[in-house]
Amino acid sequence: MPPTDKSGLEMRQSRTPLERVHTTVFGQSFSRCGNFLAVCDNLGYVTVYRLSDALSSNSRKTNLHPHYYFKASDYSIYSIITHDDTLICGGGNMISGWLWSDIISKSAKISWSLKIPSSGSDLTEANSLEVCKEDDVLYAGCGDGKTYTWKLDSGVLSGSFCGHTDVIQDIHLTGSHTLLSASEDGTVRIWDSRQSGKEHQGMITPSKEPAINRPEIGKWLALVVAQDDLIACGGAPHLSLWSQRTLRPLTSMDTGLDSQNTGLFSDDMLITGGCGKLIYQWNINGECKTQVPVSASTVYNISVNHGNPSKKMLTVAGAGHKVDACLNFGYTSFTYEL
Repeated sequence: MPPTDKSGLEMRQSRTPLERVHTTVFGQSFSRCGNFLAVCDNLGYVTVYRLSDALSSNSRKTNLHPHYYFKASDYSIYSIITHDDTLICGGGNMISGWLWSDIISKSAKISWSLKIPSSGSDLTEANSLEVCKEDDVLYAGCGDGKTYTWKLDSGVLSGSFCGHTDVIQDIHLTGSHTLLSASEDGTVRIWDSRQSGKEHQGMITPSKEPAINRPEIGKWLALVVAQDDLIACGGAPHLSLWSQRTLRPLTSMDTGLDSQNTGLFSDDMLITGGCGKLIYQWNINGECKTQVPVSASTVYNISVNHGNPSKKMLTVAGAGHKVDACLNFGYTSFTYEL
């Protein structure tokens, strides 16, 4: 396992009202068992919800409050994922692992930590995390424009993917050993995930396509996700679908002036959200099937619980202290509060 951090972190019983007002949720992750949801925020907290509390037949408003929360970092936590029995958090200069068993028992402590390479005194934040389960390798798309990799069994920094000229906002691993990275430099770069240190194998630049470009907003990208041959990317340019094989655009989607910051494929649908109090559901031809109003004024993360079929739900979080849960994906069933 990676080296253990023995220093400990401050644990508090409650947040202040001012903290709740200024909270932005950047990431979400369900436990492997599918019974718990963890969210991370700009104040360095991880907040955990027990799903059965809200799903019980006699559920009350009090059951929408957290099961537990803890201060996991002195800096903002921008990304969070579950790998096996560990919750992995990515923030400024550090990535940390926390055992779900400790979190569920309300005794969270750092199991291991990894230092993100940085130059000088500047913080290098981990904006997006992925794990290759086959190789037990962690990937982190970072604020210095690089994606770093670590071997989780040893904690050794094993490589990096370099080429972007600005912040990486999102990365995505496919099952075919392909790594996609979306950057504020306006490009999605495509890499062989097994060959760190090599040049990218392909590149998508949405702002170069007249039907997709929105120069009045910019060229930056915040979203990349793939399914089969499809790549979806969004940000300042219009949300668009591309062929992974030809690297050519297939269609663009109209969200008005709302840029799309986050998204995922689920059951042959693309679900996205961004600068607006809506999430969009699209079919794979780029047709909008429905729009769902949500609490967050800007959506930063959408997640689906696949760990427990009886508790399957879509959750939406972003600017604000509320996390919306959609049981049938078509409307908000209830809302968690931090």
